[in-house]
Amino acid sequence: MNTTGTALPPQPFIGAALSNDGLISGRRQTPWESVVRVRSRRTWFGAVVSVIDTTNQVHSLRFSSVDKAHRALVWIEERIYEPVRQRLNERRMTVAEMRAELHRLLAAEPPDARPVADLLLAQGLFHRASDVHLEPGQTNGYLRMRVSGAFVPLAECSPAMFQRVLNRIKVLAGIPTHIQGQPLESRLPLENWRAGADARVTVLPTVHGDRAALRFHAEDLAPKELAALGLPGEALAGLSAGLQHEAGLILVTGPANSGKTTTLYACLRHVIQRKGHATGIFTVEDPVECRLPGAVQTAVDPQHGIDYIAALRNILRQDPEVLMIGEIRDRETAAAAIQASLTGHLVLSSLHCGSPAEAIIRLLDMGFEPYRISSSVRGVLNQRLRPVPCGCDGADGCPSCPGTGVKGRRAEGEWFEITEAVRRLILDRPMIDDLEALAAASSLPAAFDPPALLPSDAQRADYHQPAPAGHEGGQK
Repeated sequence: MNTTGTALPPQPFIGAALSNDGLISGRRQTPWESVVRVRSRRTWFGAVVSVIDTTNQVHSLRFSSVDKAHRALVWIEERIYEPVRQRLNERRMTVAEMRAELHRLLAAEPPDARPVADLLLAQGLFHRASDVHLEPGQTNGYLRMRVSGAFVPLAECSPAMFQRVLNRIKVLAGIPTHIQGQPLESRLPLENWRAGADARVTVLPTVHGDRAALRFHAEDLAPKELAALGLPGEALAGLSAGLQHEAGLILVTGPANSGKTTTLYACLRHVIQRKGHATGIFTVEDPVECRLPGAVQTAVDPQHGIDYIAALRNILRQDPEVLMIGEIRDRETAAAAIQASLTGHLVLSSLHCGSPAEAIIRLLDMGFEPYRISSSVRGVLNQRLRPVPCGCDGADGCPSCPGTGVKGRRAEGEWFEITEAVRRLILDRPMIDDLEALAAASSLPAAFDPPALLPSDAQRADYHQPAPAGHEGGQK
């Protein structure tokens, strides 16, 4: 968050002048690098801001109003803190370095939550973490990040310091700090740390206080094309062919955190590149994970009467060509997706299923007539994310991984095309075993076997440290 060149704050009517380089009093200048502390107090004429330098000299700045003094105080604090922020964001730390730095910052006097929050944000992006978690416990607070699907414990701190860090995250995300005990959600821009990055911040009340989760999205790291997803060639070819259709339903399935949303965005980018920005592409998401040029995106907002059904009903009146539904969660949403695909729209959506056959059975179990399913569904992509071994021994100081022995994940998938043979079988209301057998014979299967060459079980057990005594929130 570089503040160089920003507008100067209100100037004091008595005291040194404020400049981007430091305090100016006559011919003497005190650079911001020499300032160690700043504080303010009310007076009968307004307020005084006291600036203390490394020689313990106090520079008193008098302001005619409390508001002017507060604006100057915030501006000065940013100038003092800027070198700290730059140091935390200048390079990728190892996990061992992060833990040591957090230990020092959490024990510093006076307490300052800003560098702790900045380190979590900056290093979370450096490590390509999917999310950062701030979890309150019975006696302490716990800071973790999740990289390649695994939690990495970072630090624990006192409840008072944990609350300061949590409040700092809330302030950065624009969440009122006085609201406690309510589920809250906001978006935290991270442009100051990485261009095109942001985080979705969710706050959940627990028996020990508010818990926060920050889910990162970095636009420069997101796959821009289907080929960048890393899917096997056969699955990629099948998905690309499915996107050539002008109408029909394409489902992306898999367990939680298997990259379904990332794949849906890559599909939309593929369609935009093929058809151009003139194509009517609409999305309904809960929430909108990233801004996609060329698409009209709508976020589900139940408080304002915008659910999946209401949004879809209105979107279909806007003459869309391609429609992306973030997730099919119930029969009503599935019915809208099937109806849209049958009326000349290409519909993309995700479904939590373990296999393509299970997706078809799920739609049958929802009560849809087999002929509607066989006529609407064009294909099902089932995918997983598998760890890529780092080759290290799982040490915290490894420069390539966060001490997990895993340096990323790759996509594995299978494309199940709804052929004429599959359609005839769907019309007979098959059992899942019948569909699985036909899928194995007609689709292009992927080997969803556990990866080899990962750290030993003992190393993984050591990495997934158990929660300390008295801490009731376990790792997920």
